[in-house]
Amino acid sequence: MNIASLRLSINGVDRSRGIEAFTTDVRTILRPLFLGGRLKREVLEQVVANCEAGNMDDHIVVDEQNLYKISVFFWPPGFYNAPHVHKTWAVAGVLHNVVTIKTYDMNHFSRKNEFVLNNTFVATENRIGRVIPPCLHRVGNDTAGASISLHVVGLSELAEERASDTVWYRKEGGRFVEFEPRDIPAPEFYAIKEKQVRYRYLVAEELLRRGS
Repeated sequence: MNIASLRLSINGVDRSRGIEAFTTDVRTILRPLFLGGRLKREVLEQVVANCEAGNMDDHIVVDEQNLYKISVFFWPPGFYNAPHVHKTWAVAGVLHNVVTIKTYDMNHFSRKNEFVLNNTFVATENRIGRVIPPCLHRVGNDTAGASISLHVVGLSELAEERASDTVWYRKEGGRFVEFEPRDIPAPEFYAIKEKQVRYRYLVAEELLRRGS
């Protein structure tokens, strides 16, 4: 199964039964692709092609009609992203190595503006999970090697709302406040993106060369 037929399978899932059933079905579709390794090589090849074309986006598919995107994230050793909340559903799996997910008490954060750890999930290669909103969490890599994850993420119906599908937090003046990556000054933002693209390219190329 290639990425195009994966899209057809996802698009064929009945959404009328609710988000729990829908995300369970998407996870069921992904599981054999991860276990068989059939999807990993094509995803890596797509990442390399995107990098060579100068594409800085993390996503490899954006389906406007069916309101989801498929993104691939590369996690350097020791890196964690900022705490955040998704307003839409997500199904994610580990394509390579290990990814750690830390979830936090949303109610406590709303009352006290403090992050209290609920759970830590260590997701090994081929493990697939889902996020049902709201879920306050962060994702990272505690290993000594690169990790890669694939995410199928829902999109808001209105295009103008999609920039806020994920709410990010950072500490400012002793409190955690919302921020958007696009608020970062352009020179700094593009320097970060260029570094990320270079890292994705080098890791994907090496894994393809090794046949991993």
